[in-house]
Amino acid sequence: MVFDYKAIEDTIGYAFSDKNLLLQAFTHKSFSNEHKGFLCYERLEFLGDSVLGFIVTEYLFKNYLIDEGALTTVKSKLVSTVPLSTALKAAGLDRYVLSGNGTDCNDKIKEDVFEALIGATYLDGGLKNAEMIVNNLLLSSSELNKAFSETRDYKSIINVFAERKRLGDVKYVEVSRSGPDHDPVFTMALMIGNDKISVGEGSTKQKAEQNAAKNAVYKLKSEGQIIEF
Repeated sequence: MVFDYKAIEDTIGYAFSDKNLLLQAFTHKSFSNEHKGFLCYERLEFLGDSVLGFIVTEYLFKNYLIDEGALTTVKSKLVSTVPLSTALKAAGLDRYVLSGNGTDCNDKIKEDVFEALIGATYLDGGLKNAEMIVNNLLLSSSELNKAFSETRDYKSIINVFAERKRLGDVKYVEVSRSGPDHDPVFTMALMIGNDKISVGEGSTKQKAEQNAAKNAVYKLKSEGQIIEF
């Protein structure tokens, strides 16, 4: 068996001092059961899960102006099976997974290996190097945008913005209602304190409010008041 340490290290941008940790991170228990002397990745996966969770949590907290509920939802989506397995495969690292006869490298194994790799890197090179790999493989990928697109709540963003800036209460005021009863169009204004920030339309008041909040977020972003969201 030839395990290509250098190819993996070139891909992740980090060279291991303890090569055995890298080998272990890619070794499934089915392989270690068939080959004496090989440790499987399960303990590293256990550690890597927590390290990964911390890195992603800190990144989201520092870079996105959303409330605790939205942060929790985005994080849970981002550190789940599909994003992690997709990130590992996109980097071409799934080809190095060692598994026993009859064991396919499915998405769950790819997820486990991703976490094990982060755990191994943390042990070998510390948090900064683990963070670098997470940033390169996961947080710079389309998976981050997917997680946000499924959970983005513009009303929460505005609430957090107004609270941090101490601008006053956020409220929504009905401006008008048009159209037939079976297909109405509501127009809602978003107010922060006494200032009207934006308006939005929708088939329900709730949808109109969300659109008003969305318009406000993009307006504030264009003015440089909200950097990321």
